[in-house]
Amino acid sequence: MPEPPREIKDHTLRLVATLTEGASLKSLGVESPRMVRILDSVVPVLVSAAERTDVLCEAEDGSIWDIEFEMGSGHGRVVPWIRYHLAAMERYPARPVHTVIVWGKRQTPLPLRAGKISMKADQVCLSSRNGDAVLRGLVSRGRPVAAEEVPEIALLPLMGLSPPYGEKVREVVPLLAGLDAGLRDTVLKAMLVFLYERVTLREWAHVAEVLGAMGLPSKLWEDMYNKGWAEGAAKGEVRGEARGEARGEARGEARGRTEGRRADVLDAFEVRFEAVPEAVRQAVSAEKDEARLAAWHRGIIRATDLSEAVRMVIGG
Repeated sequence: MPEPPREIKDHTLRLVATLTEGASLKSLGVESPRMVRILDSVVPVLVSAAERTDVLCEAEDGSIWDIEFEMGSGHGRVVPWIRYHLAAMERYPARPVHTVIVWGKRQTPLPLRAGKISMKADQVCLSSRNGDAVLRGLVSRGRPVAAEEVPEIALLPLMGLSPPYGEKVREVVPLLAGLDAGLRDTVLKAMLVFLYERVTLREWAHVAEVLGAMGLPSKLWEDMYNKGWAEGAAKGEVRGEARGEARGEARGEARGRTEGRRADVLDAFEVRFEAVPEAVRQAVSAEKDEARLAAWHRGIIRATDLSEAVRMVIGG
């Protein structure tokens, strides 16, 4: 499966960070008070400029927490993190300021130095944790997760969760039973974004089947196809580009999305039925409507047999 654009993952990480409101960071291995309020995260870092931290929180003891998520190496982020920390200290001079860096791929903390300046921060390396063990521990308690454990659920795929992923999702859903539907869907969407790049098309179809069988809204997984990774497209990073399409121009982006949709349809045929009839291949190559291609893709995954799938495309 193609990897979601960097902007999608960064947006999702920031979304996960906002889930810390009303929670502590203990489930991520950081001793902290409960976060009671998300603050304006725009901080002045120079006389004429301002930058945005990922999430700035106020804890119940009045301390300030800057929570930063990083999917890359982080080497180019050290100076901004130091600036953010100093800016938060200047804005809240009478309060303790803490920085927490949550790494998506690093397995060891990064020394936070810039010239002669160094900074201490809590660093959480998700990929060094055992996602399967974390999930088993949560399931074994026999109760839904508490508020402070919600971020941990969303980040499970970054902890090296292993297949079968559909069954892991089946175990996660009951853990969210105590949450309102909106928060539950937010947690599941975040988890699915990080899971998506790790699965094959067959595994993704199983995940979708599990979610559908559990009566969850189809938008939880269909948004990833139907919106064409809209957030990434807005910045010239569309899913079709991962298949080698040109970047940048709106026309190239549209062409890339369409090619990606066509490839999805053909992949679904190959996975479900081990072959693509020539008539189907020609119909798919000629189709330019993204919505119709997306509908074919979903329909093929759900089709009971080859003839039903072929009729959907040839007759669609």
